[in-house]
Amino acid sequence: CTIVGATWLFASGVQFYNVEKEYGRLSSLGVHTSVLVGIIPAGFALIFWRSLLAFLDFREEEHELNNN
Repeated sequence: CTIVGATWLFASGVQFYNVEKEYGRLSSLGVHTSVLVGIIPAGFALIFWRSLLAFLDFREEEHELNNN
């Protein structure tokens, strides 16, 4: 569920970024607002990759815990 949700939120973030890129303006920092909004899809992309890698990690952690 996390992978599907992060994918959907990433796609929505990219759409929001594109709208902000087209209609945005300079912020008080002198940076275009699309640059500031760009951290939203970047964050969801990181969540997606972390969840995907955790899902594909088939190591047996219980075995490692029992040996310690």
